[in-house]
Amino acid sequence: MNPVPGESKKQNANRIIKATILDHIDGDTFRVKLANGKVEVVRFLCIDTPEVHHPRLGLQPFGLEGAAFTVKYAPVGKEVELEMDVGERDKFKRLVAYVWVDGQLLIRMLVERGLARVAYIYQPNTKYVDYLEKTQKKAQKDEEKAEIKKYHSE
Repeated sequence: MNPVPGESKKQNANRIIKATILDHIDGDTFRVKLANGKVEVVRFLCIDTPEVHHPRLGLQPFGLEGAAFTVKYAPVGKEVELEMDVGERDKFKRLVAYVWVDGQLLIRMLVERGLARVAYIYQPNTKYVDYLEKTQKKAQKDEEKAEIKKYHSE
């Protein structure tokens, strides 16, 4: 996998929080225990995966695939790094962060495979948006991801 060009998390080292995954909510949200012992729900910045537990629609197409990918690469008990951007919480009071697993940006991995779309971009949390949009365009050209592309364009 290609590293993220330009800025790296090392340039933002003072905004990195180590955490251990406790459980998964869906493909773009999980619960973690921070190094200080506090438990937080973390929503991944700048992407959206189909919902597993949508309040009105229930399970959305490809929701299980996105969730399974996140579980596979960031399993319960795994230590991850949460890179904070400027704004730290969303309107639901969840911690919002870029998630790094073994040096890889998890949101990029999801977008690259067509399991997430670039969405919910709120200023000033835009550090990786351009890179993610390029990754998404490339993924949308891949025939294997055609169904996911169709879902995310609705």
